[in-house]
Amino acid sequence: MLMNAQPDWALLWLRLASSSRGTEKGRRWKCVVKDGRPAPSVAWYRNGVLLDQELHTERLENSPNGRSWSVVSHLFITPEAEDDGQQFSCRAMHPSLTNSPTPLVASIALSVLHPPKPPVISGYFPGGILRAGDLVTLACQSPGGNPTPELTWYKNGHLLKPQNFTSGDDEGKHEEGKLSLVIKVRPEDDKAVYECQAVNEMAEEPVSANVTFTVHYSPKRVTVKGPSVVAAG
Repeated sequence: MLMNAQPDWALLWLRLASSSRGTEKGRRWKCVVKDGRPAPSVAWYRNGVLLDQELHTERLENSPNGRSWSVVSHLFITPEAEDDGQQFSCRAMHPSLTNSPTPLVASIALSVLHPPKPPVISGYFPGGILRAGDLVTLACQSPGGNPTPELTWYKNGHLLKPQNFTSGDDEGKHEEGKLSLVIKVRPEDDKAVYECQAVNEMAEEPVSANVTFTVHYSPKRVTVKGPSVVAAG
């Protein structure tokens, strides 16, 4: 009597494919399902969604015992920024696994290095009216980017550094992927340009966003000029 032998495990690992001029053209994963009768096959998934069969190849190999087969599959992918953090899985397909509560699956989470997108500034809208003495928090956040981009603030082209801030004036508050600037508005902030730049090791140059303040403030003094004594008529 012939018995179906359950494949023993699915092995998955990352392997660099061909390259040209020092840049990656793609990545190749290799999945091996060993010793099944009848011959096993594989299915590839991206975040649980079945991938097109045209993206991978399969090759059957006779096992040393001559009574079972193994399958070797390669998945070829050119990574995009959107693939960062995505999970790719190889699943063994075999009649003996149809109703199995423990499917044979191996997965890998992909980390794609890529430059950040232009940052987004919140806390002030173009054309908004500020008044001298207002307290404004500008939050700069850069979507995407791996590794996490470094953020910096500039005022009228001049870098704002922590040592430039004083208590009760401007304070920098930083968290990963986000940099907030708390500003006590002054009359001289009218038409001031606050710019946030984002950069990481994958970016050729920083990307940036900026806002220009409109500040209303009261006059400092009132003066009247002219003679104090005049003749009637």
